[in-house]
Amino acid sequence: MNRSHIIKKLFENRLISSQKPEIRSLEGGVSSDIFLVTVGSVRLVVKQALEKLKVKDDWFSDIRRNRTERQFAEYMQQILPGSVPEVIFADDDLNFFVMEYLDPRSFKNWKEQLLGGDFDPKTTRKAAELLADLHRLNRHQTEARAMFEDKSYFKNLRTDPYLITTGERHPEFRNIFFEEAERLNHQEETVIHGDFSPKNILASNNRVVLLDHEVACLGDPAFDLAFLLNHLHLKMLWSKTRRQSCENLAPIFWKVYFEKAGEESPQNLKDRTGKLLLLLMLARIDGKSPVEYFDEPEKEFVRSFVSRNLLSRNFELSAINKNWIDQLKTETS
Repeated sequence: MNRSHIIKKLFENRLISSQKPEIRSLEGGVSSDIFLVTVGSVRLVVKQALEKLKVKDDWFSDIRRNRTERQFAEYMQQILPGSVPEVIFADDDLNFFVMEYLDPRSFKNWKEQLLGGDFDPKTTRKAAELLADLHRLNRHQTEARAMFEDKSYFKNLRTDPYLITTGERHPEFRNIFFEEAERLNHQEETVIHGDFSPKNILASNNRVVLLDHEVACLGDPAFDLAFLLNHLHLKMLWSKTRRQSCENLAPIFWKVYFEKAGEESPQNLKDRTGKLLLLLMLARIDGKSPVEYFDEPEKEFVRSFVSRNLLSRNFELSAINKNWIDQLKTETS
């Protein structure tokens, strides 16, 4: 569906007063078309899922995942008000929804902050608290379990492109990638976000807002933890001259998370997270969604680090973090 049809829908439902609004594309990852619609003082964000994702590899997904994202946002507004953008309007038949606009003068994207050298521990703590609340509040929530039991989008957009593809491209570790994908596809401990990364987190002085919920489902909380920690570790490699300021963010994140999550078996979760962290590190180099800010030397550094730790079966979270920092210092010297 093209944008003109969406604009017509917005006008017919009296969300805007003109069929010729100002339209500006917004950055929003690779899986959706996101744009800002402005008419006078009214500003609305429209999000529509894409069938073919904007990556080099052929990567397709059912656009009905837009409904899952909208349902997750509406559900989060009930249990954790303000933690997601408010949904204003939705059309499930046309697979788009409309949400509030969060002005970048007040809300800063966490990924952009990190890439700009701003390693604020306050945002790290708030993000950890939000993830802990999400997992803790939904561990035994019957309504949520029924609402997010479909794991097809998680499989199509996470385990297949990240783990299966990377395992195929690294046959020496094929079994461990494939076994972990199979485990994740069947574990249903609590509701997970599935894309909990700095690019999907906006922070203001008193609010942290989570974006992009299209793969939310019942799953293993270790995936969300490892997904976020992976980004923080890769930012250490990227930051170079300001690396020391970035080193504390990962330990801060998992410390705050485990203090608030009420996890019944924290050591087991930490070990699952450590293993996934290694796999996702390699997946962001050789999977279908590689990071965009590394050159070949950085990519080889990640490949070498992951290979050594997988071969030694080192899955202890704090040990992986220490080894990563030590290796970075060795590489720098």
